[in-house]
Amino acid sequence: MPRYERGFIAAGNALSRCLLPMTLDTQMTLALPQELLMALGGYVLFFYILYKVAEFSQ
Repeated sequence: MPRYERGFIAAGNALSRCLLPMTLDTQMTLALPQELLMALGGYVLFFYILYKVAEFSQ
């Protein structure tokens, strides 16, 4: 087994290991919802922390 195939496979490398390679358009289409979900998660976490701080200060 070559060195680069051992160990942890990062998420970015998972697409290159598919039997049928995806086009760049498909990869970009799949990346967009993932980025939106990550942004939304940070947004929700920020307001949850803000809510808890306001709740604590009352």
